[in-house]
Amino acid sequence: MTDDWSRVTDSIAERHAALLRNEFAALRDDADRLGVSLSAGLTVERAEIPADSGGIVSYLAWSGRAPAVTFLHGGGLNAHSWDSAVLSLGAAAIVPDLPGHGESSWRDNFDYAPATIAPLIARLLRDRGTGPFPVVGHSMGALTAVQLAADFPELVSSLVVVDITPSRKPTPNSERIRQFIRGQDSFTDYEEIIALAVTTGMGRDRRGLERGIILNTRRRADGRLVFKHHFASAPPDANAYSQDIRYLWPALEDLRIPVLLVRGTRGIVDEAQAAEFRQRVPAGAVVELDAGHNVQRDAPVELARAIAAHIGITAAA
Repeated sequence: MTDDWSRVTDSIAERHAALLRNEFAALRDDADRLGVSLSAGLTVERAEIPADSGGIVSYLAWSGRAPAVTFLHGGGLNAHSWDSAVLSLGAAAIVPDLPGHGESSWRDNFDYAPATIAPLIARLLRDRGTGPFPVVGHSMGALTAVQLAADFPELVSSLVVVDITPSRKPTPNSERIRQFIRGQDSFTDYEEIIALAVTTGMGRDRRGLERGIILNTRRRADGRLVFKHHFASAPPDANAYSQDIRYLWPALEDLRIPVLLVRGTRGIVDEAQAAEFRQRVPAGAVVELDAGHNVQRDAPVELARAIAAHIGITAAA
């Protein structure tokens, strides 16, 4: 990790260049903003494992105090969406770019269903050689986490589900998210993407949006910016949002590990869905935070504290 970002905060062009040179350039700035010390042994590196489709699953391996927590990001995001939450928690972490996202390979068949992705995450966790792990999943990553816990119980010690349930249903917020992820497929510059993100309600913190967008885009041969995730370049007949995921309710109900639902009060899980979770998973717990769907971006410190309480440690922030 370097402090390149903190040395060039007054120049947008230099900030962009610093992140493109070093994906970890902003972490010291993040840590300072969150009040977290990076001198306590928290370090991060990128690694990868082979994927079943012939590509790779790329991931961030954070070293730090036990236990190692696995974080699975939402659709259209990548491993760096968890940076602030991981820093706030201060524990070791395994944070993959899910297949079709970030530096991980796309799947030719556009199959990113929980049942397809969970075995790849299981292979990654076995490759790390320790466990079982507390697993935290956001949105698409949370559904994969439920599948992972059901199919590979020996690898999951506790579960945190962030702003989704198997009763996912269209809401104004979810439709705006879908518009951002599956709408315009290329852009002239970063400012055009940031403006769209603000318009569609993806966030109001321009610095945070800028950072996330730089790390989630690449330049095409014609110079246009495109998202790294496959959802923005999906086949015409593909619809990643059409899957009926209610089949995951029995899997969630049958888990014999601690389960926590974190609901963003401005997110996509309404009070009725939270009530259904309480009814179906009576041993589970629910925490509500003042946040939109991307709770880890809007309230990373509060989310880290909720995770820490759930797994029995003290958060760093």
